[in-house]
Amino acid sequence: MGGGGGGINTSPGDFENLASGNSVIGLGKSIEGKRMFRHWILFWVIASVVGFCPGQEIRLADEEVLKLPEFGSLKLSDEAEQSLKIPAGFMGDEILGKLVLLNDSTSAAQIGKIQTSCGCTSAIPMETMIGAGKQGIMLITYQPKMAGKSRLETLLTFGEKQFHLSGIAETKSKLQATQPQLAFGKDGRTTISIDKLAHAPVDRLDLLPSSISVKDFVDGDNLITATLVHSSNNRPDRVTVYPMQGDRLIQKLDYSLRYVGFVEALPRRLFASEEPLRFYLRGDVESLKDATHLKIHEGETVREVPCEVKLQGSVLSVSMRATFDPGDHPILVEMNDVEFPISIFVR
Repeated sequence: MGGGGGGINTSPGDFENLASGNSVIGLGKSIEGKRMFRHWILFWVIASVVGFCPGQEIRLADEEVLKLPEFGSLKLSDEAEQSLKIPAGFMGDEILGKLVLLNDSTSAAQIGKIQTSCGCTSAIPMETMIGAGKQGIMLITYQPKMAGKSRLETLLTFGEKQFHLSGIAETKSKLQATQPQLAFGKDGRTTISIDKLAHAPVDRLDLLPSSISVKDFVDGDNLITATLVHSSNNRPDRVTVYPMQGDRLIQKLDYSLRYVGFVEALPRRLFASEEPLRFYLRGDVESLKDATHLKIHEGETVREVPCEVKLQGSVLSVSMRATFDPGDHPILVEMNDVEFPISIFVR
């Protein structure tokens, strides 16, 4: 996780005093040495204090707190370095769990400074003073923004000791592209399908660049499908798809684009000084990588000339041996049934 985490400093009574601002913290009551949660626990947390968004609300009933997954337990007598066990979750969902704190000393221990490793993680103790032989609970929340594995870290002052808690959080994507590349046909259309790996209602697909539009959008239980249509005057190399639920982005998906049967010559105008004439092709060049000859259409005249091609990444380098009279020659080049225009200028 990145740096810049928020932290809070407390002294006895200070934690409760947060209620004088935008924070309200309801604490459970201890009865006969056992923690009994008799009421809802409501948190209004300031973002700059512990990493929540302003006004975010967490409501936990008694039984919900007891059912929370346990990220770990910590005794006051433990070593300073401790591990957290964080369950896997899905991108954008909030993962909420608890850390059990046990004061195994002979005197009360205060929970002081708490600092998390990023703004997407927070750690809030249920109380700031834990009596001798008693235990408390610290709530930990994590809301991952990206898929993958991340290290979560928390610095916690418990009694006179500072503990370093860390764990690996694995975040899964809710959506997955079924293909990394989209191929537009000669009709300017292609079909996109997106697998749903988790429940994720999607209202629409937003696209960049905007020259590509969406038709026939269907949000199924396990699959999203749609038809993409590109403008005939614009053929971008990539498109970014933004599945949206209202104003909320579910996940960003990137695709490379291919246009079946379309190639473009670069530069489009050649200044011929000597043979061979060299230009480059981008687009659907896969069928051209073994070409040895090409045809030049100029007016009613068609001639076939030898060529040499070399694939350089996604671009095809073409060298052709052809002579032209002085002047400007707009020609149509044909290679393996693929046609493209180019202009030759000879002084």
